[in-house]
Amino acid sequence: MLLKEPKGTKATPILIRWFISKRQRFTYSTRQKVKPSLWSSTKRKVLPRHKSAEKINAVIESYLLAASKAYAELLEEAKASNRPPVVTNAMLRTRIDILTGKTKNPNNLFSFIDEYIKELDENPSYHKQTVKGYVQMFDKLKEFAATKRQKEFDFADMNQLFFDELVVHLQKKGLTNSYINKIIQRLKAVLNKAYKRGNNPFDHFKGIELDLKIRESNEVYLTKDELQKLWELDLSNRPRFERVRDMFLLGAYTGLRFSDYSRLNLAKHFSTENGIRLYTIVAQKTAKKVVAPVHPLVEAILNKYDGSAPQLSETEVNRVLKMICRDAGFLDDVVIFSRHEGGKLVTREIPKYDLIKTHTGRRSWATNAYLDGHDLTAIMLVTGHTQEKDLRRYIRVTKLENALAMAEKDNEVAISSDTVSSAVRIIKENAQAWGLTAYELEAMQSILKKARRANKATTMRVV
Repeated sequence: MLLKEPKGTKATPILIRWFISKRQRFTYSTRQKVKPSLWSSTKRKVLPRHKSAEKINAVIESYLLAASKAYAELLEEAKASNRPPVVTNAMLRTRIDILTGKTKNPNNLFSFIDEYIKELDENPSYHKQTVKGYVQMFDKLKEFAATKRQKEFDFADMNQLFFDELVVHLQKKGLTNSYINKIIQRLKAVLNKAYKRGNNPFDHFKGIELDLKIRESNEVYLTKDELQKLWELDLSNRPRFERVRDMFLLGAYTGLRFSDYSRLNLAKHFSTENGIRLYTIVAQKTAKKVVAPVHPLVEAILNKYDGSAPQLSETEVNRVLKMICRDAGFLDDVVIFSRHEGGKLVTREIPKYDLIKTHTGRRSWATNAYLDGHDLTAIMLVTGHTQEKDLRRYIRVTKLENALAMAEKDNEVAISSDTVSSAVRIIKENAQAWGLTAYELEAMQSILKKARRANKATTMRVV
């Protein structure tokens, strides 16, 4: 790495000079300039006092990587074609031009994203919302490119500085940090996919770190009492509202995503095993099978609509649901809503009904199951979470609710233990009169021991 005019006083191009062999010297421009007074000839980098030193050094480093990558690719291609391992300057220049985006290439970043979105859209395994998320990410990248007076970005641009500038740009647009984080994660997913497929020769994205402060989720849930009240609402004179309410409750009483509970069908997904009603469905998002007990209201709702879930779009359900919950009269509690918008923490007071949407049903099911004392592993088999830490963030339980649920569960276990103890005493006293065998008495004693152990082992749930 050297300057074209190292003794000049004006900004001069930074070049890559590579002695491929004793007779072959290769020179390539990085398209970056710097004054010789701001260049370190020993470190071959722009000095830190230059205001854009980090950016320029990252770019020239990416050009060095591209040159090495291009040379290795050409040698490998020659070997695969049984050609002599000869790499000319023209061949190397053309390949670097493609890798660095100087020459239009169908495998550059924007072209790859465009093709990848089409690929997702045509794959029935991916939900429309997933595809929509990648489309939104692509739109934001195009907007950012426009502010830079560029038509597009390429893989070589995806360094730490690029991501830092992208975050600032999105924050200036007033977007929330959580939404910005989703955009970043989708972009990284695309870069990783391109890297694995060989389209992206750079792995800068793997070490990218961003200081995005994201507060705990502001999502709410409905208690079992609130769900029951919602079910008991008389909406017979408003059939559209009634269908939306019923659709929401399917999620609240199954724990499924909208894409799954909107497909429920009594004939296709319901069965009886050992006298227990179960539903079995393959989750559209994860392709995993979910099997869970059926709440009576789920079958009651499906029977209202000839055995299938009402045919409604998620957009319509979300819009009408807020009106239903607002008119219900018992969901007016104010919720403290905090999030980072435009890089700043903003706090508002919002009525609970305004935060309720289709996904609230699924979150309500998980939270109520937790408060009922169900094992986290059992809940995860229904929700599809693979790690407990993710499920714990998902569950919306306050410390007060958890303490009350813990106390209620402790009382249930204690009463159960005392009841069994009394029963065993009565049985022992009447064993001879009732003709009980020693084996039967031993079995009762074993039951008492288990009840006592359960009572003793009751512990506080982790909040």
